[in-house]
Amino acid sequence: MSSNQTSAPYSAGKAWFVTWTLCFLYALSFVDRLVPSLLVQPITTHLHISDGQMGAMFGAGFGVLYAIIAIPVAHLVDNHNRIRILSIGVLLWSICTIASGFATSYWHLVACRSGVAVGEAVLSPAAISLIGDMFIRQKRTLPTGLFMATASVSSGTFIVAGAAYRLSQNLASGGGMQPWQLTFMIVGLPGVILALLLLSAREPERIQQHDDQKQYATVAQAFAYIRSEKRLFGFLCLAMCVFTAPAYAVLSWAPTLLVRGYGMSPAEAGYTYGTTALIGVVGAIFWPSLAGYFLRRNQPSMIAVALAIGIPVGLIGMGLIGVASTVTGVLVAVAIFTLGGSSCYVLYAVIIQTVAPSNVRARLMAAMMGAGNLVGLVVGPSLAAWLANHYFSGPRAYGAAFSLIGFTATPVVLILLLIARGRFASAYKLAAESEARALSVLNAQRASMGTQGEMACQADPAD
Repeated sequence: MSSNQTSAPYSAGKAWFVTWTLCFLYALSFVDRLVPSLLVQPITTHLHISDGQMGAMFGAGFGVLYAIIAIPVAHLVDNHNRIRILSIGVLLWSICTIASGFATSYWHLVACRSGVAVGEAVLSPAAISLIGDMFIRQKRTLPTGLFMATASVSSGTFIVAGAAYRLSQNLASGGGMQPWQLTFMIVGLPGVILALLLLSAREPERIQQHDDQKQYATVAQAFAYIRSEKRLFGFLCLAMCVFTAPAYAVLSWAPTLLVRGYGMSPAEAGYTYGTTALIGVVGAIFWPSLAGYFLRRNQPSMIAVALAIGIPVGLIGMGLIGVASTVTGVLVAVAIFTLGGSSCYVLYAVIIQTVAPSNVRARLMAAMMGAGNLVGLVVGPSLAAWLANHYFSGPRAYGAAFSLIGFTATPVVLILLLIARGRFASAYKLAAESEARALSVLNAQRASMGTQGEMACQADPAD
């Protein structure tokens, strides 16, 4: 049996089926996470809350809890059945999304959004861990990149949310519920169904990179590994935090800018912004392909160079949103922001997949995503709301806030990523050599077990 066959217990077809299911769940998670951004106007009017409170809900109500719960959940993912844990997470966030439609006060809504955060904290760590064990090293880049690139087209989920809102307007015409309440119920229902279907998937065998003495089963062992690569992961984490704050500011308030500054309805803003942001599909293809090209040419450090180009370009695009004076200009800037920013979500996961051991990937991904979401969601939406309401004025104040935040963050991210670049090449080489040794031992053990089984059959033949 070849190494490829023994190291990837999932068939190629089943592995890709699970991967596409994970991508769909990731897209669905962004619909459930971002739908309040499209509904700011009706929610604030109906519940009598301010932009500042909405910004705090986007941040503290989601980001803080997401960051707190991410590491404990990832520890479970690294040591227990990932499929079951993921199914519970999907079910939780979907039910809490539906419950958001029944909110009668600000704090009720915050509680529901916090439940969404807890459920969604499971998805990325579990998916990265699962993909790493369903594909061999040489074939992980594309499925990993496609999964993470789903985040780069997250703005496209506003199309779904906009359609759900329009449907809700028709359904609410003869009933007592508001369209924004029905919208939460419509977008939350698919997750309940998928959570139950996901349980039919089989848990893949874990493929270790290191020998049996380095299993990283405990929290202390996992963090010891992360500390050993602090130059790589530390500066990557800082760069992610600096990027996610501006990114979540755009995701939270760009539809509001289109509604207030350009006279669109919530549904129109969802369609327009979401359709433009689908340029992230190009990023979903380009960045994984570029990473694979560099790895085939044995130039892994160039992945960090690609990050140091892509993320600053995205931040410059964010800055141009406020410079634009027309809807077309805003949408071109959004396209630049989405295409460049998609490199962050894709290439970070590729780095973790190619460097980290199998049973530390979930915790490392959770640490990265937790820190990014904590800083991004707590700082980004609130900072943009504060700047728009206290430093700038007018219906396009959020655009001006985007410019200030985006142009300021650009040089900071660039410096952090260039510092991390040097360590990645050496860390990749060590991980590749270690995994090759571990797979050789694993294949030998499987061959030995097969031989023993044949000998037993020969010794006790069937009648």
